[in-house]
Amino acid sequence: MGLSLNQIAVFLVIQLSISCAWARVLRLPRPDSQGLFFKERLPEITTVFKHESIVLTCKVGGTEPTIHWLKNGIRIQQGSGHDYRDDQTQFEDNGSAFGKSFTTSKLFLDCVDDEDEDIYTCVGQTPTSRISQDTNLVLKRSVDDFLNVPEDGTGEFSSRKCLERDTEARIYQFTTLRMETMGEPAQLYCRAEGSPAPQVSWVDKHGQEIPTENDKYKILENGDLLIKRLTWSQMGNYECRASNRKGEDSQKIFIYPLKNSRRSRNNL
Repeated sequence: MGLSLNQIAVFLVIQLSISCAWARVLRLPRPDSQGLFFKERLPEITTVFKHESIVLTCKVGGTEPTIHWLKNGIRIQQGSGHDYRDDQTQFEDNGSAFGKSFTTSKLFLDCVDDEDEDIYTCVGQTPTSRISQDTNLVLKRSVDDFLNVPEDGTGEFSSRKCLERDTEARIYQFTTLRMETMGEPAQLYCRAEGSPAPQVSWVDKHGQEIPTENDKYKILENGDLLIKRLTWSQMGNYECRASNRKGEDSQKIFIYPLKNSRRSRNNL
């Protein structure tokens, strides 16, 4: 097969995670009763200078979790529009047979101002479970803030980027690792935002662009990739790409097919 040492190491870790408690083997926090857990904790306090930009990152493991953010308890809109169906992998016909995965979400806060100081909550959820964690965003004050000195006659909106309306394409939610039983569908997340709205495309493990739909794949309206019937030959890294006239972003997702033990027993 010609696997590299890094790929072999990844496969061994995944195989161990199936036979043991996968979160424990990967040295991750203990999941809740429904199998959700945070891969990393948000800091209690996040600091940033006024008019600078910051990215809050949240990683959740479990059974196909999705992630969204709250500001002071109110949901933050990410992307050009929200469909409630995006909060679960409803495009997988009958749910997944295994469906263990890691999901990452990034909240991009541009040109932070006084009104952005607040409590931000990362919410990881499935149709049956929900976990959350908070961070308090606090502005750090520069000398210019205390002196109240305008720059170039533009006052406190002196940052050129803060005056721009268009923003580059950015992927704000994506799958990083997905394990699913062979023969089952698998939905890989890739949600992007930007102005103008970005175009999303996918590249397979061979570096070939995936068409919008064929007998193996379908690129969904929200940017996700649906693998219709997972096979062993589809194992590997897939790349999601988002682009608009202001810039582009990309993320790699690893899919690992698992042997269907039930079917194997039936064939004995």
